[in-house]
Amino acid sequence: MSIFERSFGLNSAKVMTPAPGVPASATPAFPPLQDAEIARVDALAAELAQDRIFRNGLALYCGPADTELARYRECVARLGGNLVALTDAEPPLDWIERHADACDLVIIDAEFYGDLEATIDIALYLRRAAPGLPIIMISSDVGGDDFTAERMMACDATLKSPCNRARLEQAFRAALDNNAHYCEARGVAVPRASRV
Repeated sequence: MSIFERSFGLNSAKVMTPAPGVPASATPAFPPLQDAEIARVDALAAELAQDRIFRNGLALYCGPADTELARYRECVARLGGNLVALTDAEPPLDWIERHADACDLVIIDAEFYGDLEATIDIALYLRRAAPGLPIIMISSDVGGDDFTAERMMACDATLKSPCNRARLEQAFRAALDNNAHYCEARGVAVPRASRV
């Protein structure tokens, strides 16, 4: 079955079949889809899915409700996701842990939690509780962006704030890649079936 058929729950033969009790002459005469057309739609859908960052459509943000939040929300929306802001001084870690499988990644603003040590404690807790949840840490205290796996015990990517959209998108992609590497290296199954 093609992606087109799975997506729309139909195939060209079924579209052409009139409903029970409806005369065939009352059914519009749509030409059947050709295999080449279905293959083109499948190829396009596969290409678009491969480039998607937010496969589940959900990112979490632990930090203040400020102007940066609006920028993060806009960037996530441009990439096909929704950003849920958790702006309490104490992040709801148990809630995040319970819903981690539905989330594509979490962004933690280090300044919001007072110091880098407190932020790292939050990230380490999330890493242990939900190892397949990519974590991006944003801080003005770091020397620069780090998209390597050097800090993978606590996070999958680090951004120096303030950050622009291009750097944020780069961090999203790096976090997904680094988290997949982290899970593979530890023999942890990534619980999100849609994750590549």
